[in-house]
Amino acid sequence: MVTIEIFLIAGLILAALAQPIGRRLGSSFSLLATLVPLSAFVWGITSLQTLPIISSRPWVPSLGLDFSLRLDHLGLLFWLLISGIGTLIFIYAGAYMKPKELPRLLSILSVFMVAMLGIASAANAITLFLFWEITSITSFLLIGFKGEYENSRKSAVQALAVTGIGGLILLAGLILLGTENQTFEFAQWTSASPIAITLVAIGCMTKSAQFPFHFWLPNAMAAPTPVSAYLHSATMVKAGIFLLAKLSPLFGPQPALAWIGAITLVWASVLSLGERDLKRILAWSTVGALGLMVMLIGHGTKEAAEAVAYTILAHALYKGALFMTAGSIDHAMGTRDALQLGNLRRHIPTLALPAILASLSLAGIPIFAGFIKKELALAAFEPATGIPFLIAIIISAISGIIVAMTLTHRIFFQSQPEEAELHHAPTPGLWIPPLILAVLGLLVGAFCLPIGEHFIQYVAATIHGSEVKNHIALWHGFKLPLFLSIGAIVTGFILNPFWPRIRTSLENLPKTVTLEGSFRALNQLTNQTSVGITMFYERRSVRDHMILNFGAFLVILGVVAAQNPMTLALPNGPGILFHEVVLLLFAALAAIVVIFIPNRLGAVAVLGIVGVAMAITYVTFSAPDLALTQILIDVLTVVLFVLIFAKLPRFKDILTKNQKLTNATISIVFGSAMTLLMLAVLSAPQLPSINHYFAETSYTLGQGLNVVNVIIVDYRALDTMGEITVLCLAALGVHTLVRLKVKSGGQKQ
Repeated sequence: MVTIEIFLIAGLILAALAQPIGRRLGSSFSLLATLVPLSAFVWGITSLQTLPIISSRPWVPSLGLDFSLRLDHLGLLFWLLISGIGTLIFIYAGAYMKPKELPRLLSILSVFMVAMLGIASAANAITLFLFWEITSITSFLLIGFKGEYENSRKSAVQALAVTGIGGLILLAGLILLGTENQTFEFAQWTSASPIAITLVAIGCMTKSAQFPFHFWLPNAMAAPTPVSAYLHSATMVKAGIFLLAKLSPLFGPQPALAWIGAITLVWASVLSLGERDLKRILAWSTVGALGLMVMLIGHGTKEAAEAVAYTILAHALYKGALFMTAGSIDHAMGTRDALQLGNLRRHIPTLALPAILASLSLAGIPIFAGFIKKELALAAFEPATGIPFLIAIIISAISGIIVAMTLTHRIFFQSQPEEAELHHAPTPGLWIPPLILAVLGLLVGAFCLPIGEHFIQYVAATIHGSEVKNHIALWHGFKLPLFLSIGAIVTGFILNPFWPRIRTSLENLPKTVTLEGSFRALNQLTNQTSVGITMFYERRSVRDHMILNFGAFLVILGVVAAQNPMTLALPNGPGILFHEVVLLLFAALAAIVVIFIPNRLGAVAVLGIVGVAMAITYVTFSAPDLALTQILIDVLTVVLFVLIFAKLPRFKDILTKNQKLTNATISIVFGSAMTLLMLAVLSAPQLPSINHYFAETSYTLGQGLNVVNVIIVDYRALDTMGEITVLCLAALGVHTLVRLKVKSGGQKQ
């Protein structure tokens, strides 16, 4: 039996093999890579009659956590969008990206696709959060794909900062919900506190670019177009929408959420008119569409649930097509500037049809999916109580008309004073995928097939928590939504000729008005503060660092000792043996001698003697591994010192008498304090020793004869893994810094 996990594993295997195989196959590898998302899409279609599909495997049994997956109708809608559009994106990427860049892009996209499929099918909060964070990390890598450019790096960091902080807030909310309900399984949640709802909503708002966290999405257009078309129209930005919709039966109507969605819808619809970059126009339009979905979810009625279910589908179809079309125009013409694009029907006629069909759906013109979406949204609000929300939808519809005219009539059929030259004609891979999505947008709108209608009703029932049987049709008669829709269309066409003036006015808005400037100011303040602290601390000498650290430790120790008087007594035991006294005196004498040696070689040699004495001490206490480590460290230290002797300045005494006195005082006080602390620890009541447990179980449980090794590798495995991770990250950082080449103003530095 095919299970959900098979497709998740297949996606990870594809990610692992993408680069080694992709380098050999070149652009044709994208066709081979489509087998994974295409098979997931076909499986999703064939599984429609067997929902829900449930899978659960033990994950952390000690905490009662399972890796549980459950695919319901809402999850299947997202599953089909993720895998279906993902298939087209893989084909599109093969034609859009350079052969050298394609394997890396498909590798990251595959991991992202797996994470999104995991979100769509997650059955408990921890599983969902795991995949949620993977989408944040992979989106950071994808937005910053061209990391040699400053704009890409800044946009990637901004997106990661907003969604990363939102992820932490979401985690807090999910933990609160799990604690309240004594389980992390979504199906068993029955109550939600206001604070938990607020935290989850904020986390979803950051992911889905809701006001006031909306500014990161337009800047994410620095990513390659396949990324924008996949992440920022159909998948990642809808992750927050998915979670809000999934928890909607638990949360119930949330008026505050509806108002936030309405504000986002209006604000983004207006700002979309102030852009000239095609992708940024579409990005602001996407923010507005996400605001509409949040507004409908917050409204919480059956009609709103049906509207949001249909909106998710319709928006993914036309917006994915438009993003790919915009990228293809950029690929062929070398620019996305609407003021430099004209008469494209002559230069690139193959892109005219997908652009027109998708734009008509965006504009909400009858027989297209966008029209039904708009009708359902208008019908979800009663005129008596929902006037502000109806006005928001109308403003969005007017903006959609102007945007659609910009994306079609203005650039395909009008002339511009300065028109870009055609670089090359689009290949089939650049116009067939957007055409497929655009045609689907027409078919979904013009032919409301019963199976499609029933599926949307099931999705709406999942969102609302009860059965929904409202009829979805292209024609509902002469009712208020139709008149409002026609009025918005007419108004949009009337205002369209004034777009240049509107754009100029909005283009001159201060950045603080869009909140992007506020984020940049906060980021700059944070950087300046961190630099100031670093300069204050790091400019000091090693001696100053040690004085500060030792001094702080002594102060803390003194405060603790004053509040908690300690008992000092010599420990009971067989006493110190003669050879132990000799070793300790030998080490102490060598340490004192180091201070008075006038040359480096002698000082390093005596330091080595101190290390050897300590190693022998470890051996006497049956710690050969520790002794071996000590000897290796000492040998390496001595070797490194000797290797860099030639690079060091002359060895001379530069300390004043007062500085020497300060050093001696702090050393004596610190050493005495550590001695007293050890005596206090040994005098305190002893907890039962666990060394016998390790000795008895290291072989039976850890399958190792060396107890110390078993403790490090098995009992303290996570700690050891953390230390190894830190070392690997440090090595990777050094390697990156050594090979770093940054493009600034077109120059490599």
